[in-house]
Amino acid sequence: MRLEDAARATVLAACARAKWPMRTRKWPVRLLAGDMAMTMMTEGLGVSNAKVKRKLGRQLRYPSWRQGFKEELA
Repeated sequence: MRLEDAARATVLAACARAKWPMRTRKWPVRLLAGDMAMTMMTEGLGVSNAKVKRKLGRQLRYPSWRQGFKEELA
């Protein structure tokens, strides 16, 4: 499986609101996807579109990341 395929499957699962496993070991993620992906999956913080719009005074193309992924991957 290519990394791009794994990433696409992960995004689609997230868009479908599939349940994630509660815990996983870090070493398989680091081995398969690298340090950056492991850090994003285990330590990443969510972002707020409302805060971005308020702080930057910008209108985003998609109201949520889920909608953006759905439309861009379609």
